[in-house]
Amino acid sequence: MNPFPRTLFFCAALLFCLASAPSLFAQTSPQASPQPSIDPARLPENTVFYVLWRGAPASAARTANSLYSLWDDPEFAPARAAMFDNFLSESGKSSDVKSKITREELSEYLALLENPFSLGYVGGPAKSVATTRLIDTQHKWNGIFFIYDRTGKEALLAKAILRMRAAEKDPPTISTITIAGIPALKEERKSGTSYWLDSGKYLISSGEPSVIEKILTRMKSGAIPATSLGSSAAFKEANSILGGGIFEYFINTSSVTKLAADSSGPGGFRTGPILDAMKISALHSVAGRVVLDGSKTRMQLAFLGDASAETIFDIWDAGQAKPVSLAYVSPDAVSYRETQLNLPGIYALAMRVAKSFAAKGDDDKTDLVESMARAKLGMSITDALNSFTGEFGFLQNDSSFDFSKHTYFIGVRNRENSLKVIRHVFLSEISSDLDEGNVTFLKLSFGGKQTAQSASNAIHLAVTSDMILVANQRDALKPALAQHASSAKASLLEPFFAERAKYPQSINGLNFLDFQKFDWLSLKGLPYRTIADKKSAMNSTSAEKTLPSKPKSFLDEIDPKVFARHLHFSSGYSWKDANGIHFDGWID
Repeated sequence: MNPFPRTLFFCAALLFCLASAPSLFAQTSPQASPQPSIDPARLPENTVFYVLWRGAPASAARTANSLYSLWDDPEFAPARAAMFDNFLSESGKSSDVKSKITREELSEYLALLENPFSLGYVGGPAKSVATTRLIDTQHKWNGIFFIYDRTGKEALLAKAILRMRAAEKDPPTISTITIAGIPALKEERKSGTSYWLDSGKYLISSGEPSVIEKILTRMKSGAIPATSLGSSAAFKEANSILGGGIFEYFINTSSVTKLAADSSGPGGFRTGPILDAMKISALHSVAGRVVLDGSKTRMQLAFLGDASAETIFDIWDAGQAKPVSLAYVSPDAVSYRETQLNLPGIYALAMRVAKSFAAKGDDDKTDLVESMARAKLGMSITDALNSFTGEFGFLQNDSSFDFSKHTYFIGVRNRENSLKVIRHVFLSEISSDLDEGNVTFLKLSFGGKQTAQSASNAIHLAVTSDMILVANQRDALKPALAQHASSAKASLLEPFFAERAKYPQSINGLNFLDFQKFDWLSLKGLPYRTIADKKSAMNSTSAEKTLPSKPKSFLDEIDPKVFARHLHFSSGYSWKDANGIHFDGWID
């Protein structure tokens, strides 16, 4: 997928989820440095995962941030309205009048997002052989929990809960019980039972009374109990990437893996042997956060564990000081994204998984795969994979939203073997194969004989000494090839390499996106052009071709330059070390 729509979609999703309530419907200003009223380190030690929203940012932080500024811009109002209309239209599809929510109600309840809350799951008690059957037949564990800091929102929260219950087609049976000496509500439904409890400034809910009791015990002030999540090895390992942001998440993958290994699928199929073959146990946790850093929004993600060889971490390459593909990025490039995978490592991982299905000592099936591949590729799979470096990516030089002008690239280690693989795999599709200097140009035609109407069924390749460039049009290959032959550098990435000491020595992923270079006015025709292109492709053999009428969207009601006013640049990189794989990126 093109990185621009992906990045723009992420921006819109992030804005809608985290910014809507405070900006549109409330004028309150949280404290400049809100205290972590919900401390995830105090959660039960067997917490499998949690997400934590720390509450709306301070007014000053909000004003400085480029994403929030875009959301708050009056010219962006049609986009905000469209998002809410889409949400309301989904609610309006219900035949139950009680479940439909009005714009006024949505506006009121979204103010609840100003306060911190956490959602997560606590694993069930360890099962012994003697109790497994009893537990499985009499009670299905439901460790989902919800914690909300209701400070200043007590009345609104109570109203929202009552509204939620009233909207149910089958209202729950409600009774009162006591949990840890505190009165609580028990809601019984056909789908299960949930419990709700108010304690001080917290509202706590879960499907298990024991989970609520554990949370209550650990939420008390004072030292963090020894049996809390903060004392677990996986949480300690992820500490460097947790805290300090407005939003964070943590998944204890060792717990998830155990749950998956213990479960069985259709026909008694068990995932345990596959997970063992993948050495998934080397992955301890997944953690990430979103941090407001002045005008920038920083996003961090890490897959943490033991990144030794022959584990799940073999998917990623160790990286290099400077990606080879940078030599093809011109100073006027609009966007660039590359990643480096360990192709032999992925193949070895796939073979281990395949052998986990085979009978002990039966290697014939995996040998058969190698024989079939040799016939198709003209060489062994290992030799074919070693012909490529594992570097993949995307490059855009055109400022419009014409995606047919984009260029993709694949890193090459052995040019002759790479060409051999291409010519064997696409033997029937190669319609042109020409050498021009040190570059081999190939045209792959799909869908039969090419005509002017079906030109989109062809792709063009340019194979150099260290890269395969791929594009829908041959002209799209020219800027990258010209750059490779020149000494100019991609100026947008120079600051990154100028401050190289701040970053890991080897990186296995790098990207940038220059919002300022986009022709934002062309964004208005994008939905229409996409639909028209699809319809044209579907009707390429038809005598009559009618273009669809231009659909109406919020883009017709706003000046797209509002994006350029607030969005300037996006960049990021990734690296692999002994502790896992790490991703770091910014949107400014």
